[in-house]
Parts: sequence; C-alpha cells; structure tokens
Amino acid sequence: GSLPHVFAVTLFEDWLYWTDWNTHTVEKAHKYTGDGRTVMGNNTHRPYDIHVYHPYRQPRSENPCASNLLTCSHLCLIAAGGERATCECPDHFISLMVGFTVQCVADCSSTQFRCGDNERYCDGYSDCGDGSDEPQTCPPRSCPVGKFQCQDGNCTYPADICNGHQDCADGSDEDPALC
Repeated sequence: GSLPHVFAVTLFEDWLYWTDWNTHTVEKAHKYTGDGRTVMGNNTHRPYDIHVYHPYRQPRSENPCASNLLTCSHLCLIAAGGERATCECPDHFISLMVGFTVQCVADCSSTQFRCGDNERYCDGYSDCGDGSDEPQTCPPRSCPVGKFQCQDGNCTYPADICNGHQDCADGSDEDPALC
C-alpha cells in the first residue's frame, strides 16, 4: 500500500491512526506490522489533525463538581489542575449561597422584585403571585405596609433583614428559617 500524503499521526494501544490529504481519509493500521489497514472515514475536505479521546488517556482525578461540599445550580467550572472548582451563573443572573448550594437567580433591576429574596417578606403586601412573601405564619400586622414586622411587633426596614446584624430586639430579622 501507498501513503500518498500523510499529514497527522496518532497512536493508541496497538493501532496507528493518520490523516491523508490526497485521499481525504482517516486510516488505521497495526503499529508494528501495518496489517489491518482500514479507512475509518472519508471526507470532502483535507483532514488536518487527529486525536484519540479515550478514558484510558485521561488523567485520573476526582471530579470537584461531584463533591458534597459544592453544588451548583447552573455551571460548575473546574480550575486548572482539576482539584478545585467554582460555581458560576449565566449572564444576567446572580449567585446566592443556600446551604452548600450556589443558586443562580435572575438579576432583577431596582424596579423588579424577586420572589423568595426575603426583602419584602411579611411586609403586608403580596408581591409574589403565589403569595410566598406573605405566608400564613406572618404575625398580625401592626407595622405600615412596606416595613418588616419583627415577631415582637416592632418594625424595621426590609433592607435590614438577613444582613448579619440583629435589628429586631427579638432577633427575628436574622431567623435562620427566614435567611
């Protein structure tokens, strides 16, 4: 057999693979004897390069995205070296840490409201169509609409909820069930 114009070559196990520009083919043959020469594929264009992707050729490592310590709602990006990973969100989304999960939620403008963000929770006005911001567990209202009512009946600003600082005397603005 002839080899008119071999361009790229790769080796895997007992087989040599190559591309040929004149015949527009990808071929293989036994690496020692040349026996078993086979055309693997025909193409209308000249095949430039060839690579073998096989589990045996991949380095052994644990997948950091499969860890119980990191769960991503959208994208898990493995860092160089393959030992660490980070969660990322698509464009126009922001990330919120919920336990060990990084949850991507829509990045609302100042004129929009994101249900479930607790900012307007129990403020006396149903901002979510499903009423999730005004559940039955909200205490009877004594604060003006737009303010958060502490469990003890005192009022605080919605921006003070879940900010890491106890603004309600009873600490209800930092309740783990709310935050």
